[in-house]
Order: sequence, then structure tokens, then C-alpha cells
Amino acid sequence: MTLDPTASRTTESSEREAVRFVELCRPRLYPVAMLIKQMLQGNDVAVLVQGGHSLSVMPHLAFGGELRVMVDSRQLEFARSLYKAYFESEDADEFPAEE
Repeated sequence: MTLDPTASRTTESSEREAVRFVELCRPRLYPVAMLIKQMLQGNDVAVLVQGGHSLSVMPHLAFGGELRVMVDSRQLEFARSLYKAYFESEDADEFPAEE
């Protein structure tokens, strides 16, 4: 709410856009879902985790892949590239052998 009627009309009419969330991935563990969410938020991607609230009631759902990381459909390709870079790297990490 604002006391300025001009700002109120602008906010209500043109600046609000419907966000349609689409699925990015289905992590099996809640901490992994939170890690993915944090990484995406750090890169300015609108994200939410669906199904996390049910873990307190039905903890067995954590093993059934019921968690879903959802992103704004307009940012899906960017989110996929980030996810792949962080979590699906095909390059093996090569660390120098300890002497």
C-alpha cells in the first residue's frame, strides 16, 4: 500500500506480471534442493521448492523424488545452464596429487 495514488495505479497496472513456474529438477534430498535454490537465487533467478513442506508430515517422501525445484519459465534456459555448470559437470575435478 502506498499513499501516492499515482504510484498505486502504476504498480497495479503495468508492473505486475504473472509468473509461471516450470520444473527444473527433482532432487532426492531436501538439503540438495536448498543448495540448488540458493545458487539460483544468487544468480537472480526466481525459484521455489515445491514439496518441502510435506517432509515434516511424511518424511518418506524425501526418498521418492517428490521435491521439485521450480523456476520462472522466462528464466528456464539460464537456470538450466547454471544447474548444469554447478551440478552436472562432466569434467572430472583434477586435483594435484599430494606428496
